[in-house]
Amino acid sequence: MRAKQVFNYLSKCNRRIKELAKANREGYFSIWFDYISAFVSHGCLIDHYVDGRFYMYRRNVRKRIMTYRRLCEFIRICNKPEEVKLLNNKTEFNRKFSKWISRKWLHSTEMSRNQFENLYNHCDRLIVKPLDKCEGKGIYALDLKHTEEECNQVYEEFSKQDLLIEECLVQHPALFFSNVSVNTIRVNSLLDKEGNVHLFKAVLRVGIGDSVVDNYNAGGVEYPIDIETGIISSLGFHDNKLQCIYHPLSDKVMPGFNIPYWDKVVFCITEASKQLPLCRFVGWDIAITKDGVELIEGNHNPGYVSMEYFGEIGWYGNLKKYL
Repeated sequence: MRAKQVFNYLSKCNRRIKELAKANREGYFSIWFDYISAFVSHGCLIDHYVDGRFYMYRRNVRKRIMTYRRLCEFIRICNKPEEVKLLNNKTEFNRKFSKWISRKWLHSTEMSRNQFENLYNHCDRLIVKPLDKCEGKGIYALDLKHTEEECNQVYEEFSKQDLLIEECLVQHPALFFSNVSVNTIRVNSLLDKEGNVHLFKAVLRVGIGDSVVDNYNAGGVEYPIDIETGIISSLGFHDNKLQCIYHPLSDKVMPGFNIPYWDKVVFCITEASKQLPLCRFVGWDIAITKDGVELIEGNHNPGYVSMEYFGEIGWYGNLKKYL
């Protein structure tokens, strides 16, 4: 199995390097040589090398970039298993951070018939999240008809599965871009050994079309946000390219857009980070409603696509001093 994985990865490398050589009109073998150096010296994977334009940077910049190997190093050093388990358990997460969670929710294996009926009657739409999946996979929205027959049927169906059932949030009107999903903010944080919280590389994640999730893996667009001001600072990253001045479904120019309640976003993430002293390196997802902010989840293994593929880069160099 290991040999097959290596063969498949090398085949992928070969295909992507051919594409890069053709697009940039550069030598195929010289790119191969450079990629091997990037992989051995820096732990750079092929998608990062091509889509994250790692090939463009010289050695003094490359050594500061958060590659896959370096991300694994941060996670190993900063995040202890006992609090990683809490972040992976969405129901325990909702309980611990209830101060920042106003939406109604239920765990399907724990709910009573009466509890579900109260949630059903309160909501017009539910968001259903399978607890055995990640990266937004398997999440769907359920529009309710509010009949007794439907209530009974949905309760019976949900109670046989391991699900997190949540009230669908109504996001701030300024963050609606003609898409279905609630568009969220990803803010990464590092808690140093003195207990100080360092926030870095925030992005606005905007969904596309009928998808009920907004993340990049589901086809969404990610726009970098300036941490100090809450203003989108450059083009959006979509379909492996830095290309989006406008959101693909609207005519709104995104660079320069000011995120509502940015001061509350910073305060929420800073306070939440302090509650996880044994899980110091976290990617937080937060939604903006008309009344303020709503914490969605924390990720102990935040992806480095949004960190280093676009916008400001060099986070390994900026953060390793806090280890």
